[in-house]
Amino acid sequence: NKMAGRATWGKCVRRDLLFSGITDSMYFIWLSVSGTFYCLKELAHPLHSEPPRYAIRLLSYVPGVTLMHQGQPSDTLLRDVGHCVADIGICLESLKGTEAEAAIRKREFEWDITNVLVCERAVSCIPDVNVRGTVQTVLDRFRLELQPHLDNMPSGLIHGDLNGMNVIIDPDRPHCVHGVIDIGDTIYAPYVADLGICLAYMMQLFLETPAESVAPLVKGYCSRRPLSDFEKEVLPLWVMTRLSQTILFSSEAYSQDPGNEYLLQNAETAGTVLPRLAAMSPDDFKLLWP
Repeated sequence: NKMAGRATWGKCVRRDLLFSGITDSMYFIWLSVSGTFYCLKELAHPLHSEPPRYAIRLLSYVPGVTLMHQGQPSDTLLRDVGHCVADIGICLESLKGTEAEAAIRKREFEWDITNVLVCERAVSCIPDVNVRGTVQTVLDRFRLELQPHLDNMPSGLIHGDLNGMNVIIDPDRPHCVHGVIDIGDTIYAPYVADLGICLAYMMQLFLETPAESVAPLVKGYCSRRPLSDFEKEVLPLWVMTRLSQTILFSSEAYSQDPGNEYLLQNAETAGTVLPRLAAMSPDDFKLLWP
């Protein structure tokens, strides 16, 4: 069966194509023979007497392995991840003023970090009372220190979810980023927020020394897109905001499905890193992330 076409907005980016133009740099969702982006099919399932209906779509493939499966990333790889975070934002600037950007700005997306305060409903679901207090403090700080400045920070389309499962590494070149996936979760936000999101996830690979270990990533980012003094000042809060968001969503899901310990896995690692960052002073971060 030949595919009828391809989507104009892809899910994957290969790193070596990133600057060849936005339409050439994407891997695509392929259209079905009937011209839709997905097909609805009934497939047998062992837990259901009647076959459930599934939405099925075909994505093109980015070869490699995820950063998460590489183990702790080297300083060289972290630096290249920083390059990649900045490069994506720079590349997506070509969509400024387009219908694609307008559509993304109108979209409501739960994981949009600029809308983190909608998650405040889930604070009471956090099992650990100390983590709960820290998360509430982060939300209060976001309300006072970030929310009033959102419109004044350099902003544009960002990836929005650069975690270890969305960064693809070529096994033959393990110290370089080969590509990223889940571009379809792009949001409109301050550019520095994308760096903060990525740092929040990478820190969870270094539970003993989270802030110190990701310094090469910050340096890599700044070599491509230097941060203003204000962006440097608020970067740690963006990191803590994403960690809090992760804890809130995981805890809320667990409260709705008690006993499903899998739902708390992300909350546990984020809950280990967050208090360590919250105990650091601005001067501590300045020494680590000059």
